[in-house]
Amino acid sequence: MELDDLKKRWGELDNQLKKAPLAGDEQISRIVSACNGETRRSLDRIKEFLRWSLWGAGTFLLLLILFSIYLRPTTENQQSKFFLFWGFLFASFLVAFAWDIYTYRLVRGIRVDTMSVAEVSRRIALFHRRTNYEVIGLSVWILVYTFFNYWYRQLYELSLLAQIFYFSATLLIDALVIYLLYRHKIYKPMRHAEENIRRLGSL
Repeated sequence: MELDDLKKRWGELDNQLKKAPLAGDEQISRIVSACNGETRRSLDRIKEFLRWSLWGAGTFLLLLILFSIYLRPTTENQQSKFFLFWGFLFASFLVAFAWDIYTYRLVRGIRVDTMSVAEVSRRIALFHRRTNYEVIGLSVWILVYTFFNYWYRQLYELSLLAQIFYFSATLLIDALVIYLLYRHKIYKPMRHAEENIRRLGSL
């Protein structure tokens, strides 16, 4: 009787042990699904911002062309400064537009459901580096534009206090806009995506 009872309990224990890995697999599947969903949503938020950025850059390029035609000066001295300044703006936004197209295609090409964790991680890391380069490049461009605009509009003829206010206000506002835009629209969802990819890698 005791032997039969022991066999029965051993069989129950064996069945529990066989079912345990299945429960673990189901839990892992739920975690993987949740991480994939969170990563996808983070990337979707980034793509939405990049789409708006593309539309904004394209619209600004068109406005630059229209304004350059409408505001074209008549004197030769003014024309040389005009072409330098507006040529700088047009070339800058043309480069920015091309950069945004490549970045958008990079993010759009990240397929969380079909790519391996290593490939998704590599592409997100590449996007992270490109975003860092973009912030540095944009910061340098703002400095150049601030001095270019200072020269083009002859703001050096203003009082010293007005010149200090121009530089301080321009740089402060631009730095604040860059910080808020990139922190909330790019870096925040990107960090969430990176955290979920690390969780997937640990599994």
